[in-house]
Amino acid sequence: GATRIGGMMLDWFNLKIYSPDSEKPPHLKRIFSCIVNKYILSIIISTDSDKNMETLEEVVFNSKFSIKHQTQ
Repeated sequence: GATRIGGMMLDWFNLKIYSPDSEKPPHLKRIFSCIVNKYILSIIISTDSDKNMETLEEVVFNSKFSIKHQTQ
């Protein structure tokens, strides 16, 4: 998917990694990325609980970014 965060458009995708031990919850990852001034910006949220994922996503969604333009 894609979402706008702090004025920047970021692509995102989810991973769910299951443990061989069925008693353990799956490990959840959400990876955000975009290109800024020819560099790749990546933000990775990693947790084992949906509740923590929601809390951490809220932190990311409320982030503000400042892009400094390079001079050559």
